[in-house]
Amino acid sequence: MKTKCLAVGIVLLFVGNCIFPVTAQDTGKPLPTSRGNWLYVGGSGPGNYTRIQDAINASANGDIVFIYDDLSPYYENVKVNTSITLLGENKNTTIIDGSSIDDVVNVSANLVTITGFTIQHAGGVDYAVGLSVFGDNCTFSECYLENNDFGIWLFESNNTSISYVTIENCDYSIYVGDSNEHTVANYATICNNFIFDSHVGIEIVDYCLEPLIFNNNITNCYIGISVFCDNATVSHNKFQNNSVPIYLSGAIRTKITDNTMDSNRRGSIEMQYCQNSIISRNNFSDCGIMIHGGTIEYFTHTISPDNRVNNKPLYYLFNEEIDIDGWDIGQLILVKCSGLVANISISHTSYAIQLAHCSNVTIRNSVLNNNDKGISLKYSENNIVKYTEVSNNTGIGCHLDIESSHNQLIQNTFSWNDNGIWIWDNNNTIIGNRVDNNTVHGIGLLDSSLNIISDNIVTNNRFGIDLRYSENNTIIRNRIKSNTEYGLEITPSYSSSNNTIYHNNYEKNTNNTFNQGHNTWDNGYPSGGNYWDDYNGIDADGDGIGDTPYLIPGGDDQDRYPLMGPYEQTQLSIGLISGGLFRIRAEIKNIGWYNATELQWTIEVLGRIWSREIPSIEPGNSEIISTGFLLGFGRYQITVTVEASNAEKVMKTIDGFIFLFFIIII
Repeated sequence: MKTKCLAVGIVLLFVGNCIFPVTAQDTGKPLPTSRGNWLYVGGSGPGNYTRIQDAINASANGDIVFIYDDLSPYYENVKVNTSITLLGENKNTTIIDGSSIDDVVNVSANLVTITGFTIQHAGGVDYAVGLSVFGDNCTFSECYLENNDFGIWLFESNNTSISYVTIENCDYSIYVGDSNEHTVANYATICNNFIFDSHVGIEIVDYCLEPLIFNNNITNCYIGISVFCDNATVSHNKFQNNSVPIYLSGAIRTKITDNTMDSNRRGSIEMQYCQNSIISRNNFSDCGIMIHGGTIEYFTHTISPDNRVNNKPLYYLFNEEIDIDGWDIGQLILVKCSGLVANISISHTSYAIQLAHCSNVTIRNSVLNNNDKGISLKYSENNIVKYTEVSNNTGIGCHLDIESSHNQLIQNTFSWNDNGIWIWDNNNTIIGNRVDNNTVHGIGLLDSSLNIISDNIVTNNRFGIDLRYSENNTIIRNRIKSNTEYGLEITPSYSSSNNTIYHNNYEKNTNNTFNQGHNTWDNGYPSGGNYWDDYNGIDADGDGIGDTPYLIPGGDDQDRYPLMGPYEQTQLSIGLISGGLFRIRAEIKNIGWYNATELQWTIEVLGRIWSREIPSIEPGNSEIISTGFLLGFGRYQITVTVEASNAEKVMKTIDGFIFLFFIIII
């Protein structure tokens, strides 16, 4: 009986192998070289499958499933739960379409290889994925993915490689890890891919370890590569027409080398609260590096001058006393520095000059045009920017950012930027600047107090001066003219109070002002308030002050003493005081916008006083004054004072030393 059953079994096995061959084929198309157990989908061979999922269900670990394109598109949502190779005949014509009802391909097994497909139209669920991966040591190559929320998502997949894949029109083209579930995908290799028209090209979330991202081409994305993990390597990639090509957040020891970034619309490498990045040998065109953070460690990186911005070196200087005069610079980043920056020109980068944790830096006589921002100061105090042109920048001309106080902007030009000047901290002085033709704000203050805004020309902006959550600032002697929405707006939804505003000229603005806070709009009588070109009161006693208050629109504030004509006071400064042989010299400069008239100056030293008169000094001009013959020995003080009929007195005192006839300024 046993022998008979065995004979029948052998016959059935023989017949079965004749009818259902293990290796079926398409007799009309050449077959790949077979080394193992092959299964086929499509084609005309006997026993070939018509659905990809059926072939996968029939496969075992190590099998190869070959999919012909003649039944394409395959409208399936494929689940791969065995360690197999899925091999498409041609990536452009072998199409798996998810019909917008679920992930298109889901891989839960280890050691899966997928190559040669178009994978498209995931949907029907939140975060629909073209290719979702939960297995380790997988390989994906030579595929095309489009029109998915996520192109490829490595959820929990270690040592997986993605290469020679083209992805477009996805929210996230390649996503590694899962920040919501705190799952990781370690040691991913992502190389030689082409990514287009996605919100984010490649994102690596935190908890992932040591991803390697190289030789990718990423174009027309909002963010090219986004890294939140530690020890990532980003090298030899090409970025074009992205808003932010590389974005790092909370990342430590990221290595960014040998990348090319061309025609991107913002900073090419943007770092938020990152530490110890290594950035070298990158080429930037029309972009650069932006660093954000709080304490000093977030600005501590290794950034070498072999990075090139528009074929010029990018200088990152840390904890140095600098003397930069006339250097050829593509971008300048100063951290914990002091010293001089003069006579440089920077254009077509992200932040032309960025200061972080700096003090006593002077920037002067420079040109910063056609950047994202002209000058950015973070956590920086007691710095000076003067005689510098900052124009045609797509963001802010000069940003005094958080914890940046006691800085001075003196006689600069801020023109044709999106915003001229924004102040986000206290005790800064903005004096004698021309702020004109900026798209939105001329000068803006946010959550700021005790700043002085004086003697500026603020014209042809949308908002001349805008205050938001700002108190106890002084706004005086400004020409506020021809601004298209408001000359000075104290924004209703960001109420600001206790500011002092007087001796300003408001002319030809669409609306001179709007205010819903409680502020002071005059300096009492007889000093007066502001000049308003729409004031229609009278001056019966001829004292130059209107007999009735000017009512400030928006609330119940008043300028009690409106001026009948434009205020024409100006501002003087005392510049360099120098010694030498026999005499002491000093520079007097008119840093306001009106002629200084009937000037009187004095120099007092060694108990002697020299004084003279100067008929006038035009705006922006200066005069050199000097003592007579001096002779003596020892340390002394020099006091210089100057005032004019239309300018307040200014005084400056310094120390010096005289040795017979030679004078040294200490």
